[in-house]
Amino acid sequence: MKKWLVKLVFRLLICPSLAAVSFFAGGMVMAMPYDEISGQGQPLCLADNRKLSKNTSHYISMPDGVKIAADVWVPTACQGGSFPAIVTFTRYWRAADRDGTEKQDKFLKYFIDAGFAIVRVDVRGTGASYGARATEFSVAEVNDYRHIVDWIASQSWSNERVASYGVSYSGNTAELALIDPSSALKAAVPRFTDYDWYSSILFPGGLQNRIIGDVWAAGVAALDSNDASVYGLSDQGKKVIKGVKPVEGNYTALEEAVGQHDQNPKFASAVDQVVMREDLAVAMSLDDGFDALVSPYYFQDKIAKNAIPAFHWSSWNDAGTADGVITRFATGKVKGRFLIGAWSHGAEHDADPLAPVDARPNPGVKDQYKMIELFLKTALDADGQWDAPRVLEYYTMGEGVWKSTTVWPPEGTRKKRLYLGPDFSLDLLRSSENSGEDSFTVDFQAGTGKTSRWMTQIGGGDVIYPEGNSEIAGEVIYTSSPVQRDVEITGHVEVSTFVKSSDGKGAVYAYLELVAPEGTVHMVTEGQIRLIHNVSENPPSDNWVAKPYHSFSRQDERLLLPNEVVPVRFVMLPTSIRVPKGYMLRVRIRGHDVDAFDAMDKSVKRIITIHRNNTHASYISFPIIGDGPFVGAVFHD
Repeated sequence: MKKWLVKLVFRLLICPSLAAVSFFAGGMVMAMPYDEISGQGQPLCLADNRKLSKNTSHYISMPDGVKIAADVWVPTACQGGSFPAIVTFTRYWRAADRDGTEKQDKFLKYFIDAGFAIVRVDVRGTGASYGARATEFSVAEVNDYRHIVDWIASQSWSNERVASYGVSYSGNTAELALIDPSSALKAAVPRFTDYDWYSSILFPGGLQNRIIGDVWAAGVAALDSNDASVYGLSDQGKKVIKGVKPVEGNYTALEEAVGQHDQNPKFASAVDQVVMREDLAVAMSLDDGFDALVSPYYFQDKIAKNAIPAFHWSSWNDAGTADGVITRFATGKVKGRFLIGAWSHGAEHDADPLAPVDARPNPGVKDQYKMIELFLKTALDADGQWDAPRVLEYYTMGEGVWKSTTVWPPEGTRKKRLYLGPDFSLDLLRSSENSGEDSFTVDFQAGTGKTSRWMTQIGGGDVIYPEGNSEIAGEVIYTSSPVQRDVEITGHVEVSTFVKSSDGKGAVYAYLELVAPEGTVHMVTEGQIRLIHNVSENPPSDNWVAKPYHSFSRQDERLLLPNEVVPVRFVMLPTSIRVPKGYMLRVRIRGHDVDAFDAMDKSVKRIITIHRNNTHASYISFPIIGDGPFVGAVFHD
């Protein structure tokens, strides 16, 4: 992996204080009344008296003797003597050791002004913390969270009410802290998280995510060895960041702690050994081995039992984060609020494909903080008695409107089909042909560019797909006639095809696009499936899942013969978008995405054939909200 690329993509990811702030531009109908904060009483810090106390750093000893590094900011200039705390558990350095003036951190300033103490923690085996990490989100790491929150609650400045908070990795830790919580943990704000390590981020569709396996893995390995070069930051040619901040200025202790990180295994090597779900060593209990990975997917019942409210954030355009929030909400077990916007990873950029490229996020970062502040103050005041209704708030792209629902799919949703037809059409009627099919030779250099929904996970950059998504010979594209009215598509678009592969291997990637009357192409969502993964006949009965469902387990593995025609069914990642009148729907089908995924079954030449005839009718099923004519006539159910 080129070092310059690791530097580039880690600039925003690693350091919270580097995050850009955009301000609310208006024009939003928001289901959550975040502007009511002004009615909650005066902030705990008065406007003319707001300043941070001198930042302090500490080592917190765990039961096994491992010392965990933490930095604390307390609003000592505020009225009153004790404060609620927001804790973030990160593996991207809790703070940087800088030359010169400390860069202002807007998150810190906002929430200190709002009357919160802030605690940032290097999880074990990272930053200035001691220990080694056998894997990411290990049992050992998750067990540490409770002891750290206990320590926070015991401090003289604490009012014994703590909330966990984070974005991306630290968003995952904010949720994982709910599995075996301290009695002082009263709320959580997990933002842009991965619900299921296997299918959400490491192996979407059973295909290895090379952005995580290569770029992310290289970056965190450098961080664990205290290599500040991944920042790539300088001030007039002078290096600004020297490394991770030592605890109390003790560089000897820092060197000793970093030396223990040498025992951290290479994450990329571990992922390379995984094919099926069973190959990923995940924990089923926090009593499992310390080297097992803890995934929210397996702990929702435990989290629900503890009944701590969480405010889950995600985006339609950020890897699979929206799918995870929908699953949590629709399953109906956990308490809290659920939000899906049209942002990049971390919500610093607007990612609505029908909005201008330079559009501001809706809402902007400042107003996002207001929403979080209101949630935290309400949840912390409730002190375990949270009884607010469960509501999912979501943004419909192309319409620019926030909506809310108490059920999923939203009321009024109907599944409607368009069939793959002759001349690369999307038709209302099933083909009457007996032998219609379309073939393409897989192009293993085809990709989706460097600003996709997958790349935004590394650094939170904007989500922008190349116009037309670079048409190539190695694909087939099916296009509808223009829609006859504005139509809302909200939910999971289903791909149901009959496919054969010339060598019995490979994958199918499907992309939903909108084509404007003048020909501009807008990428909406995508889905992919490795052909060895068959649809499961036994989807989970105790959790909501989008269907057709894939377990990615060996019990559902299928081995194909060359040129064997098989059903290939899967869902695209969920979306909500208003298709304007006159636009056309377009579905692009390929065999690889070199920018985001490893070619796990790469061959010299592979021909994929899509069957679209009376015997093998392939179609795309759209979740439509509303009635009336759409493409020339009503859809077929």
